[in-house]
Amino acid sequence: MATITFYSLYDYNCGELLAKTFDLDNYEECAELISDIHAWLQELTKQINDGVLREEWIVADYEDIPEKYVGEHSLDSEYFTYVSVLNELSEWYMNDAENILQAWIDYGYPLDAEQVKDAYVGHYATPRDFGEEYLAELEDLSNIPER
Repeated sequence: MATITFYSLYDYNCGELLAKTFDLDNYEECAELISDIHAWLQELTKQINDGVLREEWIVADYEDIPEKYVGEHSLDSEYFTYVSVLNELSEWYMNDAENILQAWIDYGYPLDAEQVKDAYVGHYATPRDFGEEYLAELEDLSNIPER
């Protein structure tokens, strides 16, 4: 379960830690999360009723979110694309999906499930295993002697 916790920035700067944690599994896009953050801050403004309009926030903590998607003040909207691609890849690659996607991202490729599926050739214990599988796919190797 991916979560992110925000503080009201005004209260944080005044030494009070007024926090709210959001379960990101409940959101499909960043705009929904931003809307709920605004609603939370409006609710705080009404509850505290000190004449201060709370409209800014800062990230306090997060769990199960790749670090590259979390900034000081918010969550990168690309995170929701990441989750969508990961969910699609999980249908194909089960437990390996997260590692496959992370390697794809590390090489600088865009978040596109179809491109990942087209490019991924599998997991092999050794380079030899990969080579043998690759050659077997290219042509019939049954006539080649063992040695």
